[in-house]
Amino acid sequence: MATGWALAVAGVVAWLLARGAQSNRFRLSDPFPAIVPPVLSLDDVRRTAEGGSPIPPMEFIERVLQACEPARPDIPGTMAVEVAFVPPAARRIESRGFGWPTDWMRRDRHCVYEDAVRGTGLKQARTNPAGRPLGMHEIPSDPLLIPPIPRWRWEGRQLLYRPPPEETGGVFTSTAISPPALAVPAAVLLLLWFATGALQWYLRRRGAGERRLRVVRLLVIAGAALVIVGLASLRSAPQPPRVWVSTKMTQVGLPPAPVYWTREGFARLSLRRHEIERLPAAPDGAQRLAKEIMQAAGATSGAPDSLYLAVGGASEAMLDQSLSRTTGITYRFPVLSVKREYYVRRPDFGPSEPLAHAPGVTTRAFRGLFSVVFPGADANQPTLVLSASLEMVGMLLVGLWLVWLAAWYPLVGVALWRIARREARGLCPRCGYPVVMPDQPPAT
Repeated sequence: MATGWALAVAGVVAWLLARGAQSNRFRLSDPFPAIVPPVLSLDDVRRTAEGGSPIPPMEFIERVLQACEPARPDIPGTMAVEVAFVPPAARRIESRGFGWPTDWMRRDRHCVYEDAVRGTGLKQARTNPAGRPLGMHEIPSDPLLIPPIPRWRWEGRQLLYRPPPEETGGVFTSTAISPPALAVPAAVLLLLWFATGALQWYLRRRGAGERRLRVVRLLVIAGAALVIVGLASLRSAPQPPRVWVSTKMTQVGLPPAPVYWTREGFARLSLRRHEIERLPAAPDGAQRLAKEIMQAAGATSGAPDSLYLAVGGASEAMLDQSLSRTTGITYRFPVLSVKREYYVRRPDFGPSEPLAHAPGVTTRAFRGLFSVVFPGADANQPTLVLSASLEMVGMLLVGLWLVWLAAWYPLVGVALWRIARREARGLCPRCGYPVVMPDQPPAT
Protein backbone atom coordinates (compact mmCIF):
# COMPACT_ATOMS: atom_id res chain seq x y z
CA MET A 1 0.00 0.00 0.00
CA ALA A 2 2.83 2.40 0.89
CA THR A 3 4.44 1.78 -2.51
CA GLY A 4 1.17 2.53 -4.28
CA TRP A 5 0.74 5.79 -2.38
CA ALA A 6 4.32 6.82 -3.17
CA LEU A 7 3.81 6.13 -6.87
CA ALA A 8 0.52 8.03 -6.86
CA VAL A 9 2.08 11.07 -5.17
CA ALA A 10 5.07 11.01 -7.53
CA GLY A 11 2.71 10.81 -10.50
CA VAL A 12 0.66 13.79 -9.27
CA VAL A 13 3.81 15.88 -8.67
CA ALA A 14 5.13 15.01 -12.14
CA TRP A 15 1.78 15.93 -13.67
CA LEU A 16 1.77 19.29 -11.89
CA LEU A 17 5.29 20.11 -13.00
CA ALA A 18 4.39 19.10 -16.53
CA ARG A 19 1.65 21.74 -16.51
CA GLY A 20 4.45 24.25 -16.99
CA ALA A 21 5.50 27.49 -15.36
CA GLN A 22 4.91 31.09 -16.33
CA SER A 23 6.56 34.30 -15.11
CA ASN A 24 4.92 37.72 -15.18
CA ARG A 25 5.51 41.18 -13.87
CA PHE A 26 3.23 42.40 -11.11
CA ARG A 27 2.73 45.41 -8.86
CA LEU A 28 1.55 46.03 -5.33
CA SER A 29 -1.49 48.25 -4.97
CA ASP A 30 -2.54 50.22 -1.94
CA PRO A 31 -6.11 49.54 -0.75
CA PHE A 32 -8.88 51.85 -1.88
CA PRO A 33 -9.72 54.61 0.60
CA ALA A 34 -12.79 53.88 2.67
CA ILE A 35 -15.17 55.87 4.83
CA VAL A 36 -14.27 55.21 8.44
CA PRO A 37 -16.55 52.60 10.05
CA PRO A 38 -18.44 53.47 12.25
CA VAL A 39 -18.94 56.77 10.52
CA LEU A 40 -17.03 59.90 11.61
CA SER A 41 -18.47 63.15 10.34
CA LEU A 42 -16.64 66.43 9.95
CA ASP A 43 -18.46 67.65 13.04
CA ASP A 44 -17.24 64.61 15.05
CA VAL A 45 -13.61 65.23 14.06
CA ARG A 46 -13.89 68.95 14.79
CA ARG A 47 -15.30 68.37 18.27
CA THR A 48 -12.60 65.79 18.98
CA ALA A 49 -9.94 68.33 17.99
CA GLU A 50 -11.52 70.79 20.41
CA GLY A 51 -11.62 68.19 23.18
CA GLY A 52 -15.41 68.00 23.45
CA SER A 53 -16.34 64.87 21.47
CA PRO A 54 -18.42 62.10 23.10
CA ILE A 55 -16.40 59.50 21.19
CA PRO A 56 -13.83 57.78 23.47
CA PRO A 57 -10.27 58.75 22.46
CA MET A 58 -9.14 55.12 21.99
CA GLU A 59 -12.14 54.35 19.78
CA PHE A 60 -11.49 57.42 17.62
CA ILE A 61 -7.92 56.32 16.92
CA GLU A 62 -8.95 52.70 16.27
CA ARG A 63 -11.55 53.78 13.71
CA VAL A 64 -8.95 55.68 11.71
CA LEU A 65 -6.48 52.80 11.85
CA GLN A 66 -9.06 50.21 10.77
CA ALA A 67 -9.85 52.23 7.65
CA CYS A 68 -6.26 52.10 6.39
CA GLU A 69 -5.06 48.61 7.27
CA PRO A 70 -2.13 47.58 5.03
CA ALA A 71 -2.74 44.71 2.63
CA ARG A 72 0.83 43.48 3.18
CA PRO A 73 2.05 44.30 6.72
CA ASP A 74 5.46 42.76 5.91
CA ILE A 75 6.27 45.33 3.21
CA PRO A 76 9.29 47.43 4.28
CA GLY A 77 9.08 51.13 5.00
CA THR A 78 6.31 53.18 6.51
CA MET A 79 2.74 53.89 5.46
CA ALA A 80 1.41 57.38 4.93
CA VAL A 81 -2.19 58.14 5.91
CA GLU A 82 -4.31 60.19 3.50
CA VAL A 83 -7.63 61.75 4.51
CA ALA A 84 -10.55 63.61 2.96
CA PHE A 85 -14.09 64.61 3.91
CA VAL A 86 -16.52 63.28 1.31
CA PRO A 87 -20.28 63.56 0.78
CA PRO A 88 -22.54 60.55 1.31
CA ALA A 89 -21.90 57.74 -1.12
CA ALA A 90 -24.75 55.92 -2.85
CA ARG A 91 -23.46 52.38 -3.38
CA ARG A 92 -22.24 49.78 -0.97
CA ILE A 93 -21.86 46.01 -0.94
CA GLU A 94 -23.30 44.04 1.97
CA SER A 95 -21.59 40.65 2.19
CA ARG A 96 -22.03 37.52 4.22
CA GLY A 97 -20.11 34.27 3.83
CA PHE A 98 -20.14 30.79 5.32
CA GLY A 99 -17.22 28.39 5.35
CA TRP A 100 -13.75 27.68 6.68
CA PRO A 101 -10.94 28.52 5.97
CA THR A 102 -12.47 30.23 2.93
CA ASP A 103 -16.10 30.83 2.07
CA TRP A 104 -18.00 27.79 0.80
CA MET A 105 -20.89 30.10 0.04
CA ARG A 106 -20.97 33.90 -0.13
CA ARG A 107 -23.79 36.34 -0.74
CA ASP A 108 -23.22 39.91 -1.94
CA ARG A 109 -26.01 42.50 -2.01
CA HIS A 110 -25.25 45.50 -4.26
CA CYS A 111 -27.33 48.17 -2.52
CA VAL A 112 -27.99 51.75 -3.58
CA TYR A 113 -28.97 54.23 -0.84
CA GLU A 114 -29.50 57.92 -0.61
CA ASP A 115 -26.90 57.73 2.17
CA ALA A 116 -24.92 54.48 1.90
CA VAL A 117 -22.84 55.30 4.97
CA ARG A 118 -25.81 55.29 7.32
CA GLY A 119 -27.86 52.86 5.18
CA THR A 120 -30.88 55.12 4.76
CA GLY A 121 -33.11 55.64 1.74
CA LEU A 122 -32.78 52.32 -0.09
CA LYS A 123 -33.52 52.64 -3.81
CA GLN A 124 -35.24 49.83 -5.69
CA ALA A 125 -33.51 48.04 -8.55
CA ARG A 126 -35.42 46.53 -11.46
CA THR A 127 -34.76 44.33 -14.46
CA ASN A 128 -34.00 46.09 -17.73
CA PRO A 129 -35.06 43.69 -20.52
CA ALA A 130 -33.44 45.90 -23.17
CA GLY A 131 -30.06 45.93 -21.47
CA ARG A 132 -26.97 44.24 -22.88
CA PRO A 133 -26.58 40.74 -21.42
CA LEU A 134 -23.65 40.47 -19.07
CA GLY A 135 -20.59 38.53 -20.08
CA MET A 136 -18.43 36.31 -17.93
CA HIS A 137 -17.11 37.93 -14.72
CA GLU A 138 -19.19 41.08 -15.27
CA ILE A 139 -21.43 42.92 -12.83
CA PRO A 140 -24.03 45.53 -13.82
CA SER A 141 -22.58 49.02 -14.28
CA ASP A 142 -25.87 50.47 -13.00
CA PRO A 143 -27.05 48.52 -9.93
CA LEU A 144 -30.57 49.94 -10.38
CA LEU A 145 -31.01 48.69 -13.97
CA ILE A 146 -30.14 45.01 -14.13
CA PRO A 147 -29.83 43.48 -17.62
CA PRO A 148 -30.98 39.92 -18.29
CA ILE A 149 -28.76 37.50 -16.36
CA PRO A 150 -28.90 33.69 -16.25
CA ARG A 151 -30.20 32.62 -12.87
CA TRP A 152 -27.45 29.98 -12.61
CA ARG A 153 -24.03 30.37 -14.22
CA TRP A 154 -20.67 28.65 -13.77
CA GLU A 155 -17.83 31.20 -13.72
CA GLY A 156 -14.26 30.12 -13.08
CA ARG A 157 -14.35 27.88 -10.02
CA GLN A 158 -17.67 29.21 -8.70
CA LEU A 159 -21.34 28.53 -9.31
CA LEU A 160 -23.28 31.81 -9.26
CA TYR A 161 -26.95 32.20 -8.38
CA ARG A 162 -28.33 35.62 -9.36
CA PRO A 163 -32.13 35.93 -9.31
CA PRO A 164 -33.94 39.03 -10.65
CA PRO A 165 -33.95 41.98 -8.21
CA GLU A 166 -37.76 41.77 -8.01
CA GLU A 167 -37.28 38.54 -6.03
CA THR A 168 -34.69 39.94 -3.60
CA GLY A 169 -36.33 43.08 -2.28
CA GLY A 170 -35.23 45.34 -5.11
CA VAL A 171 -31.49 44.68 -4.62
CA PHE A 172 -29.16 42.99 -7.09
CA THR A 173 -27.96 39.92 -5.17
CA SER A 174 -25.29 37.41 -6.16
CA THR A 175 -24.64 34.15 -4.32
CA ALA A 176 -21.39 32.30 -5.08
CA ILE A 177 -20.95 28.60 -4.27
CA SER A 178 -17.32 27.44 -4.33
CA PRO A 179 -16.75 23.65 -4.59
CA PRO A 180 -12.92 24.05 -4.33
CA ALA A 181 -13.42 25.70 -0.94
CA LEU A 182 -15.22 22.56 0.28
CA ALA A 183 -12.16 20.50 -0.68
CA VAL A 184 -10.09 22.08 2.11
CA PRO A 185 -12.13 20.74 5.09
CA ALA A 186 -12.60 17.46 3.21
CA ALA A 187 -8.81 17.14 2.88
CA VAL A 188 -8.36 17.96 6.59
CA LEU A 189 -10.78 15.19 7.56
CA LEU A 190 -9.07 12.75 5.17
CA LEU A 191 -5.64 13.46 6.65
CA LEU A 192 -7.06 13.07 10.15
CA TRP A 193 -8.73 9.80 9.12
CA PHE A 194 -5.47 8.28 7.89
CA ALA A 195 -3.52 9.63 10.87
CA THR A 196 -5.96 8.07 13.34
CA GLY A 197 -5.89 4.88 11.25
CA ALA A 198 -2.11 4.66 11.66
CA LEU A 199 -2.48 5.26 15.41
CA GLN A 200 -5.20 2.61 15.55
CA TRP A 201 -2.91 0.08 13.81
CA TYR A 202 -0.11 0.84 16.29
CA LEU A 203 -2.32 0.48 19.38
CA ARG A 204 -3.91 -2.71 18.04
CA ARG A 205 -0.47 -4.28 17.77
CA ARG A 206 0.05 -3.42 21.44
CA GLY A 207 -3.10 -5.27 22.45
CA ALA A 208 -5.78 -2.56 22.48
CA GLY A 209 -9.36 -3.57 21.73
CA GLU A 210 -10.33 -3.32 18.06
CA ARG A 211 -13.91 -2.22 18.66
CA ARG A 212 -12.96 0.48 21.15
CA LEU A 213 -10.33 1.88 18.80
CA ARG A 214 -12.82 2.03 15.95
CA VAL A 215 -15.33 3.94 18.08
CA VAL A 216 -12.66 6.41 19.25
CA ARG A 217 -11.54 6.96 15.67
CA LEU A 218 -15.07 7.77 14.53
CA LEU A 219 -15.58 10.11 17.49
CA VAL A 220 -12.38 12.00 16.62
CA ILE A 221 -13.49 12.49 13.02
CA ALA A 222 -16.98 13.56 14.09
CA GLY A 223 -15.51 16.02 16.60
CA ALA A 224 -13.21 17.51 13.94
CA ALA A 225 -16.17 17.92 11.58
CA LEU A 226 -18.14 19.74 14.29
CA VAL A 227 -15.18 22.04 14.95
CA ILE A 228 -14.97 22.91 11.23
CA VAL A 229 -18.70 23.65 11.09
CA GLY A 230 -18.35 25.76 14.24
CA LEU A 231 -15.50 27.78 12.73
CA ALA A 232 -17.54 28.27 9.58
CA SER A 233 -20.45 29.53 11.68
CA LEU A 234 -18.21 32.02 13.48
CA ARG A 235 -17.09 33.41 10.12
CA SER A 236 -20.68 33.66 8.88
CA ALA A 237 -21.53 36.72 10.95
CA PRO A 238 -22.54 39.65 8.70
CA GLN A 239 -19.54 41.78 7.89
CA PRO A 240 -19.76 45.50 8.57
CA PRO A 241 -20.62 47.18 5.27
CA ARG A 242 -17.59 48.91 3.84
CA VAL A 243 -18.11 52.02 1.74
CA TRP A 244 -15.20 52.54 -0.63
CA VAL A 245 -14.41 55.93 -2.09
CA SER A 246 -13.76 56.08 -5.82
CA THR A 247 -11.17 58.74 -6.61
CA LYS A 248 -9.32 59.87 -9.69
CA MET A 249 -5.78 58.52 -9.82
CA THR A 250 -2.96 60.49 -11.42
CA GLN A 251 0.16 58.77 -12.73
CA VAL A 252 3.46 60.30 -11.75
CA GLY A 253 6.62 59.38 -13.66
CA LEU A 254 7.35 57.40 -16.80
CA PRO A 255 9.44 54.24 -17.28
CA PRO A 256 12.28 53.56 -16.77
CA ALA A 257 11.90 56.00 -13.85
CA PRO A 258 9.76 54.85 -10.89
CA VAL A 259 6.04 55.15 -11.63
CA TYR A 260 3.48 55.69 -8.88
CA TRP A 261 -0.06 57.01 -8.53
CA THR A 262 -1.58 59.73 -6.37
CA ARG A 263 -5.19 60.27 -5.28
CA GLU A 264 -6.88 63.52 -6.13
CA GLY A 265 -8.83 65.20 -3.34
CA PHE A 266 -6.91 63.49 -0.51
CA ALA A 267 -4.40 65.18 1.81
CA ARG A 268 -1.51 63.38 3.49
CA LEU A 269 -1.02 63.59 7.26
CA SER A 270 2.38 64.35 8.72
CA LEU A 271 1.86 61.39 11.07
CA ARG A 272 2.71 57.96 9.66
CA ARG A 273 0.59 54.93 10.51
CA HIS A 274 3.12 53.50 12.98
CA GLU A 275 3.12 56.87 14.79
CA ILE A 276 -0.69 56.85 14.99
CA GLU A 277 -0.53 53.36 16.50
CA ARG A 278 1.45 54.85 19.42
CA LEU A 279 -1.01 57.69 20.07
CA PRO A 280 -3.26 55.75 22.51
CA ALA A 281 -0.39 55.89 25.01
CA ALA A 282 -0.52 59.71 24.96
CA PRO A 283 -3.21 61.49 27.03
CA ASP A 284 -4.02 63.83 24.14
CA GLY A 285 -3.50 61.28 21.34
CA ALA A 286 -7.01 61.44 19.85
CA GLN A 287 -7.08 65.23 20.03
CA ARG A 288 -3.69 65.47 18.32
CA LEU A 289 -4.83 63.13 15.53
CA ALA A 290 -8.07 65.07 15.04
CA LYS A 291 -6.13 68.34 14.78
CA GLU A 292 -3.88 66.76 12.14
CA ILE A 293 -6.94 65.69 10.14
CA MET A 294 -8.59 69.09 10.40
CA GLN A 295 -5.41 70.88 9.39
CA ALA A 296 -4.95 68.61 6.34
CA ALA A 297 -8.52 68.28 5.07
CA GLY A 298 -10.80 70.42 7.23
CA ALA A 299 -11.22 73.23 4.69
CA THR A 300 -14.22 71.57 3.02
CA SER A 301 -17.52 73.17 2.08
CA GLY A 302 -20.71 71.44 3.09
CA ALA A 303 -22.84 70.58 6.10
CA PRO A 304 -20.53 69.29 8.88
CA ASP A 305 -22.90 66.46 9.76
CA SER A 306 -23.18 65.18 6.15
CA LEU A 307 -19.48 65.07 5.26
CA TYR A 308 -17.74 61.88 6.31
CA LEU A 309 -14.10 61.11 6.99
CA ALA A 310 -12.49 58.87 4.38
CA VAL A 311 -9.05 57.38 5.02
CA GLY A 312 -6.56 55.69 2.70
CA GLY A 313 -2.99 54.51 2.93
CA ALA A 314 0.08 54.86 0.74
CA SER A 315 3.09 52.57 1.24
CA GLU A 316 6.59 53.98 1.20
CA ALA A 317 7.85 50.89 -0.60
CA MET A 318 7.00 50.04 -4.18
CA LEU A 319 8.18 47.21 -6.38
CA ASP A 320 11.02 47.61 -8.83
CA GLN A 321 9.07 46.61 -11.95
CA SER A 322 12.22 45.87 -13.93
CA LEU A 323 13.33 43.11 -11.54
CA SER A 324 10.29 41.79 -9.66
CA ARG A 325 8.56 38.70 -11.07
CA THR A 326 5.89 36.24 -10.05
CA THR A 327 6.22 32.66 -11.31
CA GLY A 328 3.32 30.24 -11.30
CA ILE A 329 5.05 26.86 -11.00
CA THR A 330 1.79 25.09 -11.79
CA TYR A 331 0.01 28.01 -13.41
CA ARG A 332 -2.45 25.83 -15.37
CA PHE A 333 -3.52 24.32 -12.04
CA PRO A 334 -2.58 27.16 -9.65
CA VAL A 335 -1.19 25.39 -6.60
CA LEU A 336 2.24 26.95 -6.07
CA SER A 337 3.75 30.30 -6.99
CA VAL A 338 7.00 32.08 -6.20
CA LYS A 339 7.46 35.84 -6.15
CA ARG A 340 10.81 37.62 -6.38
CA GLU A 341 10.29 41.08 -4.91
CA TYR A 342 12.70 44.03 -5.09
CA TYR A 343 11.62 47.16 -3.20
CA VAL A 344 12.43 50.82 -3.84
CA ARG A 345 11.28 53.97 -2.06
CA ARG A 346 8.54 56.02 -3.67
CA PRO A 347 9.93 59.33 -4.85
CA ASP A 348 7.32 61.33 -2.88
CA PHE A 349 8.67 59.77 0.34
CA GLY A 350 12.31 60.65 -0.27
CA PRO A 351 15.23 59.63 -2.48
CA SER A 352 14.28 56.67 -4.67
CA GLU A 353 16.64 53.94 -3.48
CA PRO A 354 16.42 50.19 -2.73
CA LEU A 355 14.73 49.17 0.52
CA ALA A 356 15.52 46.02 2.47
CA HIS A 357 12.84 43.71 3.84
CA ALA A 358 12.78 43.29 7.60
CA PRO A 359 14.89 40.26 8.68
CA GLY A 360 13.26 37.02 9.72
CA VAL A 361 11.07 34.46 7.95
CA THR A 362 7.37 35.28 8.28
CA THR A 363 4.12 33.57 7.30
CA ARG A 364 0.70 34.87 6.45
CA ALA A 365 -2.67 33.55 5.32
CA PHE A 366 -5.01 35.68 3.26
CA ARG A 367 -8.12 34.58 1.35
CA GLY A 368 -7.10 30.94 1.11
CA LEU A 369 -3.50 31.68 0.15
CA PHE A 370 -0.79 30.56 2.60
CA SER A 371 2.54 32.29 2.07
CA VAL A 372 6.03 32.07 3.53
CA VAL A 373 8.25 35.14 3.12
CA PHE A 374 12.04 34.69 2.94
CA PRO A 375 13.67 38.15 3.10
CA GLY A 376 16.80 38.93 1.12
CA ALA A 377 20.15 39.42 2.84
CA ASP A 378 20.21 43.10 1.83
CA ALA A 379 18.32 45.64 -0.26
CA ASN A 380 19.91 44.36 -3.48
CA GLN A 381 18.79 40.77 -2.89
CA PRO A 382 15.24 39.65 -3.72
CA THR A 383 12.66 38.75 -1.12
CA LEU A 384 11.14 35.37 -1.99
CA VAL A 385 7.46 34.75 -1.31
CA LEU A 386 6.39 31.10 -1.64
CA SER A 387 2.60 30.80 -1.79
CA ALA A 388 0.27 27.80 -1.88
CA SER A 389 -3.45 27.87 -2.63
CA LEU A 390 -5.22 25.93 0.11
CA GLU A 391 -8.18 25.25 -2.16
CA MET A 392 -6.00 23.76 -4.88
CA VAL A 393 -4.03 21.69 -2.34
CA GLY A 394 -7.32 20.41 -0.92
CA MET A 395 -8.55 19.46 -4.40
CA LEU A 396 -5.28 17.61 -5.04
CA LEU A 397 -5.55 15.57 -1.85
CA VAL A 398 -9.20 14.73 -2.40
CA GLY A 399 -8.52 13.84 -6.05
CA LEU A 400 -5.59 11.63 -5.03
CA TRP A 401 -7.82 9.83 -2.54
CA LEU A 402 -10.52 9.30 -5.19
CA VAL A 403 -7.94 7.88 -7.62
CA TRP A 404 -6.71 5.57 -4.88
CA LEU A 405 -10.28 4.39 -4.22
CA ALA A 406 -10.87 3.84 -7.92
CA ALA A 407 -7.79 1.62 -8.07
CA TRP A 408 -8.10 -0.03 -4.65
CA TYR A 409 -11.60 -1.45 -4.76
CA PRO A 410 -11.22 -3.28 -8.10
CA LEU A 411 -8.01 -4.83 -6.77
CA VAL A 412 -9.76 -5.91 -3.58
CA GLY A 413 -12.60 -7.38 -5.63
CA VAL A 414 -10.17 -9.40 -7.77
CA ALA A 415 -8.37 -10.64 -4.64
CA LEU A 416 -11.63 -11.78 -3.00
CA TRP A 417 -12.67 -13.57 -6.20
CA ARG A 418 -9.32 -15.44 -6.29
CA ILE A 419 -9.68 -16.48 -2.65
CA ALA A 420 -13.23 -17.80 -3.18
CA ARG A 421 -12.13 -19.70 -6.31
CA ARG A 422 -9.18 -21.33 -4.52
CA GLU A 423 -11.33 -22.37 -1.58
CA ALA A 424 -13.86 -23.95 -3.96
CA ARG A 425 -11.06 -26.00 -5.57
CA GLY A 426 -9.60 -27.12 -2.26
CA LEU A 427 -6.53 -24.86 -2.52
CA CYS A 428 -4.84 -22.74 0.08
CA PRO A 429 -6.39 -19.24 -0.15
CA ARG A 430 -2.99 -17.62 0.42
CA CYS A 431 -0.57 -19.55 -1.79
CA GLY A 432 -2.77 -21.81 -3.94
CA TYR A 433 -1.17 -25.08 -2.69
CA PRO A 434 -3.54 -28.10 -2.76
CA VAL A 435 -4.96 -28.68 0.72
CA VAL A 436 -7.50 -31.39 -0.19
CA MET A 437 -6.42 -34.10 -2.69
CA PRO A 438 -8.94 -34.98 -5.43
CA ASP A 439 -9.24 -38.66 -4.31
CA GLN A 440 -9.14 -37.90 -0.59
CA PRO A 441 -12.50 -38.27 1.15
CA PRO A 442 -13.61 -35.26 3.15
CA ALA A 443 -12.77 -35.32 6.84
CA THR A 444 -15.55 -36.39 9.22
